[in-house]
Amino acid sequence: LREQASVTKSGLAYVVTTKTEGAAVVPGKTARTHYAVYFEDGGLLDTSIAEVAKAYDKFDHRRESGGGYEPIEARVDPEVALIAGFKEGLALLKEGEKATLFLPYQLAYGEQGNSVIPPKATLIFEVEIVELTGE
Repeated sequence: LREQASVTKSGLAYVVTTKTEGAAVVPGKTARTHYAVYFEDGGLLDTSIAEVAKAYDKFDHRRESGGGYEPIEARVDPEVALIAGFKEGLALLKEGEKATLFLPYQLAYGEQGNSVIPPKATLIFEVEIVELTGE
């Protein structure tokens, strides 16, 4: 799939896997978004989709009972703190679309990573814009 990707000036590679004529994700709108995040080796980091978590043996019943397997609310407004590549990727999409985003480490967690993500890790997001709300 990556070989089919378009690449932005920042280095974000993306493929829209389901296209729609829906409204664009723009500042001022809230995008209810399902996601699954993978490492380059195919391992699952996190997901909002219970079936994906189950398939990777990472399902958490406590998370489910707290409503954790629901779309997240994301905004692409400049002041919103999101991973740069995730925010940029969402802004390329429309309501109802699905895409795969390939975030180089510079657009993800950087050279240092964090407690769960190794340094210089490329992350792969599968996202779906379930619904747009707001203005």
